Amino acid sequence: MYEDRVVLFLDILGFSQLVKSSENNILEIKKIKDAIRTIQEVFDINQTTQERVITQFSDSIVVSFLISEKGEVAFLLSKTHKLIKTLIAQEIICR
Repeated sequence: MYEDRVVLFLDILGFSQLVKSSENNILEIKKIKDAIRTIQEVFDINQTTQERVITQFSDSIVVSFLISEKGEVAFLLSKTHKLIKTLIAQEIICR
């Protein structure tokens, strides 16, 4: 059954290059680890419900929620803003 949902697809730019450059660079490894932790903390990956589904894979995060859920657009915009701001401070850009 299909549902009417609002979807966010967020992609970290240059993630594969960051991984390649981390082979012998402990600071780059920490940067990757911090970025992944930031995504998990901001969107609270463990708080997936039937109404809100949050999935992280590789360098991407997908958040969707039922279009009928009140307050979810504000939640999504607030969390996305916080995530982008935090990642930029870590010198990581996403779209």
